[in-house]
Amino acid sequence: MIDRDIHLARALLVDGNAMMRNVTATQLRDAGVGQVLTAGRVKEARLMLEHDRFDIVLCTNEFDDGPDTGQDLLDELRRENLLPHSTVFLMVAEKATYHQVVEAAESALDGLLVRPYTAALLCQRLLEARNRKRQLGDVLRALDAGQTEIAFARAAAHHRHAAAA
Repeated sequence: MIDRDIHLARALLVDGNAMMRNVTATQLRDAGVGQVLTAGRVKEARLMLEHDRFDIVLCTNEFDDGPDTGQDLLDELRRENLLPHSTVFLMVAEKATYHQVVEAAESALDGLLVRPYTAALLCQRLLEARNRKRQLGDVLRALDAGQTEIAFARAAAHHRHAAAA
């Protein structure tokens, strides 16, 4: 079990490979995630994210059936404010190139998994990301409400508190 509230979480798994989707969905369910929905294409995932709220998005970066990438999806969601800051977004890549790592850092990605990875590593990354989101909850809620000055003040307070500890 990842954390005590994981059974309440809704996850969206976006992967073009049906077999990998099934394996990863099983890993998420075995980790205690309450509801796991899947999408095979970026456009399908975008529609789901427009209409539903998810606590976790696990998205493959590379898709064989088109030019869209998981990074494109994340950038579009951020640009159009369709992804709450409280949502954990993990990217899955076939390899971690320098360019992918830089893109991930610039887009405020919550984690990058490189295939092959274990269920234990997936759980660890989810736990770390969910803990960070919980610790910064007041900052993220202010950002989602469009209160950037309040979010900044709260983030500065978190930083001061962390530096003092």
